[in-house]
Amino acid sequence: QPWLVHGFRGGPVQMAQLHSNGILVSLGLKADPLTIKQVPQERLFLETDGNTLISQVIELAATVRNESISTIQNLIIRNNRNLLSL
Repeated sequence: QPWLVHGFRGGPVQMAQLHSNGILVSLGLKADPLTIKQVPQERLFLETDGNTLISQVIELAATVRNESISTIQNLIIRNNRNLLSL
């Protein structure tokens, strides 16, 4: 069963340690930008809490990763489907 750490705010080294143990991380507006930039595409998960809109988190990820919003949206959809085996 896959594990997904909600609200991950650690750095790239911690993220890599979790990934090496099969644990995924979900990132929001308060995530470390370097972590957002370095998370592999197939392991990118985004989230929102409170008053934050998911579009804000997607825009942040797109900006930090220098990718289009549609690319990030498609990655998130694909990764969630893979995680949930849909």
